[in-house]
Amino acid sequence: MSFDARFVGSWFGDETFITVVEDTTSGDGRWYVSSGMKPYSFPDADSLICGHYDDGAPFRWRRIGSPSANPIIGHWRHEAEPARTAGGDEGEDMILSADGNSLVRFDSETIEYHGIFELSQDQNGFTIALFDDHARLQTSADTFILNVTGSGAHGGSFVFGVDPQSNRDIVTMTYASSPEISSRLHRI
Repeated sequence: MSFDARFVGSWFGDETFITVVEDTTSGDGRWYVSSGMKPYSFPDADSLICGHYDDGAPFRWRRIGSPSANPIIGHWRHEAEPARTAGGDEGEDMILSADGNSLVRFDSETIEYHGIFELSQDQNGFTIALFDDHARLQTSADTFILNVTGSGAHGGSFVFGVDPQSNRDIVTMTYASSPEISSRLHRI
């Protein structure tokens, strides 16, 4: 399969921000799923307070190993907080590399989520966005295969168009295994 370059860029759909980046090594697409921009701070050299992926509430992480010249780079560990466990909190590791790559691993899963991260700063402080390498997107004519981390390949068809209200690109992806289910993504 090949890759339709019209997918490259940032999209919003299914309550998720999605960034599709072409893998120039293989020519196939990569589908990154963003957890959104979250504020972070350092109460001390071995602690990181960062908003949680789902609700933005502050989560405490502790450093594993020695700090680097850039304080956020390194291996961080979040232990599950019993008061939040009912809401889906669990332990996880997050490794942020100096080259901008990230790896996230949850205690309950054997999958490693590889991706990238971006840091920014404004008058309100520091923010971080994690983009997990959630899937590899391949296309041919008007069909696609989405190899999703941990759940295998999903295929179907896609149609590009323009949203008449926003005058922005949209793409509708319909899954062959469940034609009644489709994803509609709007270009950001």
